[in-house]
Amino acid sequence: MRRFWLNSIVKVLFGAGLGAIAGWAAASPVSVSDSTTSIGPLTYFADTFTESGMAGSLNLDTAAPTPGVQVNEALLAVGDSGLTDASQTFTLSFDLTLDGVTHTMTQTMLWTVTPSQDQTLAAAASSGVLFVTGAGNWLVTLDSFQMTADFFGNYATPVTADFAAVPEPGTLALLSIGLLGASLVAARRRQRS
Repeated sequence: MRRFWLNSIVKVLFGAGLGAIAGWAAASPVSVSDSTTSIGPLTYFADTFTESGMAGSLNLDTAAPTPGVQVNEALLAVGDSGLTDASQTFTLSFDLTLDGVTHTMTQTMLWTVTPSQDQTLAAAASSGVLFVTGAGNWLVTLDSFQMTADFFGNYATPVTADFAAVPEPGTLALLSIGLLGASLVAARRRQRS
């Protein structure tokens, strides 16, 4: 009788883990509202940098990463900086609201101005920020970007982010229980042989 109950418990644990895996992997993309605030204008000699805020909705997968999603737009207006040859580091910060949850996204940018009118802005990727929303959980990381201008004028480039789906703690617990059940089944089979 004891063996029957032990086998039944192991099967339930194994089934719970498989159910968690199937539920997480079969999750469908969801549409979530998003918005960002603007940055700037930042001025460096005769040049001006801004990021325009955006709003809309994003289609994010709750089981897989969603890379390269545009969340803002970087704009650079290049003026006459004369014979300037200099670089400066700036911190870019804007608020990202995802399905009603707001966090500040931050990345650093190196701005270089040269006498030949070459302007380079190189922004590093940000650290990941966890968004826990009603529609799902995502670790959001701003991608690096670079803008290069070789003459006067206006330049633009998208600011993108990667959204990595993060399973809920309950799903991870069920997955762990299932793995424990699978290891118990394997151990019992080894004992019998």
